[in-house]
Amino acid sequence: MANEEALKLFYALSTHALTRTSAGWAHERAMHGRLGLGGAVSISHGTTTERIQSSTNLLPGTLAGLKQASANGSFYWIPSVANFPGINSVLGNGDHIYTIQATIAEKHRSPAEGIQKVWVQLLPEIRRSFTWHFVVIADRRSTAETYVEKFTEEMDSFTLGTSRESVQVWAGVL
Repeated sequence: MANEEALKLFYALSTHALTRTSAGWAHERAMHGRLGLGGAVSISHGTTTERIQSSTNLLPGTLAGLKQASANGSFYWIPSVANFPGINSVLGNGDHIYTIQATIAEKHRSPAEGIQKVWVQLLPEIRRSFTWHFVVIADRRSTAETYVEKFTEEMDSFTLGTSRESVQVWAGVL
């Protein structure tokens, strides 16, 4: 199935739409479209700005689908069955793993539990060989930057697996 059709099916069957406002769901769908169909998103942390390239390798949204992630290529994964608190998707690109949250809300839960769950599901060679990131994709720069400030401190002393791994926190705006 083509990625565009797969995303349409995900949107139609997802219960996630029931947990968000209409505007929040539209924002999340826009993010998935950008990161799963081609394109790029600019992200920043303080004065550092980077662009993350989307992946056209859309993995199935099951836990088994996430285990199909390869260390040799890019991928985009959207959980369709299990709940990953604070995480809407995962982008693997180069030697980076981006756990991503789309939000327009002023308050949002921590991504810590969701990032831990992603860590457990990925193959060991991917877990340790990739640099880990958490990206908040918001509708306004001020909202995104508030989350960067909030979650940077938490992610600085974060533990993935049995070791302390740094998770870089970024802001993006759609």
